[in-house]
Amino acid sequence: MPRFTSLSLAVLVAPLAAGAQVIGFSAADPNLGFAATTFARGAYTIAFSPDQPDALESFFTIGNPSVCSPVCTSDGQYNIYVLNPATLSLAGGPAGGFTLRSIDAAQVFTTLDAPLDVLVTGQLVGGGSVSARIRTEPGTADVFRTFLLPGSFAGLSSVTLESMPIVLKTSPAPQYLFAVHEFTVAPTVAAPEPTTFALAVGGVALGGVAARRRRRRAT
Repeated sequence: MPRFTSLSLAVLVAPLAAGAQVIGFSAADPNLGFAATTFARGAYTIAFSPDQPDALESFFTIGNPSVCSPVCTSDGQYNIYVLNPATLSLAGGPAGGFTLRSIDAAQVFTTLDAPLDVLVTGQLVGGGSVSARIRTEPGTADVFRTFLLPGSFAGLSSVTLESMPIVLKTSPAPQYLFAVHEFTVAPTVAAPEPTTFALAVGGVALGGVAARRRRRRAT
């Protein structure tokens, strides 16, 4: 079963750590798509997939960053707006998997009168999955925030985003409106084996004992 975490609005991330990579969108990307579409990003691939048989019911558009704040007004990147039932996925990366550090996301266009949850599901390289929900609060349309993912989002082969349906006071039809500005990823660094770690700790301890003995002899 997937491990599950719920996230509310998070603080802005710190400067990128070594090996981290920002994956976003640009004006050169295909715009106003009504069918499955992929975006190549080096070793990674972003894919948009409609959930309904009629592709016209699910589509995305690439938007100008000048209308959003605070994280995407000056970096020159664009945003992908996903409208109606659809999924957005990120896959690829190094052979050992990648770590999803954060997602910059927002509600779309109109000011919603209810919170919007986006389900984030990561597939692990060795099998299994992890899940979390990121939540944008009412009245925050086009206000992008950086959502930090828990440490369990490591060793991933892919990650999928899908908004949960909400019903507005002004419309009985479910809404699925979310936007993504960028993903921040990094290669997953394998933890040392327990025996290797124990040997390393033991070596440091023995070195300390030897140093103390030398100091005693010198005095």
